[in-house]
Amino acid sequence: DEGNNSYSWSPAELFEDATAKDPIFIGTNDVNVTMVSIDPNGCTSSDETFVTVFPTPFLEVVANETICYGDSVQLSATTQAEGIVSIEWTPNQSISAIDVIDPTVFPLETTEYVVAVTDTNSCVHFEPILVDVVPLVFPEAGADAEICAGESWQLQASGGAFYEWSPSAGL
Repeated sequence: DEGNNSYSWSPAELFEDATAKDPIFIGTNDVNVTMVSIDPNGCTSSDETFVTVFPTPFLEVVANETICYGDSVQLSATTQAEGIVSIEWTPNQSISAIDVIDPTVFPLETTEYVVAVTDTNSCVHFEPILVDVVPLVFPEAGADAEICAGESWQLQASGGAFYEWSPSAGL
């Protein structure tokens, strides 16, 4: 009964747990690995397998973006031209297309978009871009006023961080 067997995988440093029946390989290079199985009677058998490690597809994204509420921005990623079989952006809301390298996005709240490229070896590389949306501002210029010629009136603005009045003559 193979359920009672113990296992040893080598080279051991290439596995999360080299004594597991079905270990997780964590190596980064092509390599022959050996599995030794020991049954409860101490009898051993072994087998080898070759693990091929494909490189992660190249993917680079532009820096995070900041936009005003209601605006849009074009995202951009760079990848190698050869060997890429798919491009996918998530989430698929507020985006012009999810399968292009440079979609336009128009979120109404801060959103992290993630682009994934998959190559011919089914290797996937993910990269995030944060689009920070500055909330909508509700400026108030104060109450209407009626004054006599020669008098002054203190204007009172609210709802923003910086103010610019126009026309500036007479202010």
